[in-house]
Amino acid sequence: MNLGILAVVAAILVVGLFFAVQNGRARSLDVPSTSTNWSGDSAGQEAEFWSVIEATNPAHRGDQRQLAELRRRLDTLSTPDLESFIRVNDRLMAQSYNWDLWGAAYVAQGGASDDAFEDFRKWLISNGKSVFEQVSADPDSLADIIPAGYEGDASFEEFSYLFADIWTERTGKPITDLPKEKGSLYPSEPNGEPFVEDPEQLSARYPKLWARFGEDPLQ
Repeated sequence: MNLGILAVVAAILVVGLFFAVQNGRARSLDVPSTSTNWSGDSAGQEAEFWSVIEATNPAHRGDQRQLAELRRRLDTLSTPDLESFIRVNDRLMAQSYNWDLWGAAYVAQGGASDDAFEDFRKWLISNGKSVFEQVSADPDSLADIIPAGYEGDASFEEFSYLFADIWTERTGKPITDLPKEKGSLYPSEPNGEPFVEDPEQLSARYPKLWARFGEDPLQ
């Protein structure tokens, strides 16, 4: 190999190295750092889960901008950490499967099928830990959470579909192939006392929600 060819090869290597370094710098600026606490206990995993949710543009919860930011952050997780994230979400969905919350969703939205209640719980989780815990403890306080003049409904169907899509993209498998958490059992029926679809009883059970949405539910 003559000197001319060597010079060309060296130049190509230098240019390639330059762009690799620049690309690495860009990634370090644009992509949030990943956590290493997903392998801890369930409480630690939940803390990591909420830190991701609450970092996804709080001004735009429940819309496509939050989904885009969620994807950006979840793309930085390893596959085992992503699986931990999904399992935490599954735990929260099971935990919130109760009649008190279902009745609150029913009043706020003027009705709530099984699918609509599932999408409501996704929306509730997407609003972050403090909102989720407050409304779970006192479903009638949902009336205080939804801002005046709010347009839209309390629903976020695409929320957990995003997690499933990312996992499927990585593994080539349907999300139903993801092994369930040991000891996890989704309730066959909602916990608690069923609500009655009667205005008088609903207004007594959810006074604040009924006062606000009983005659004018979310659309």
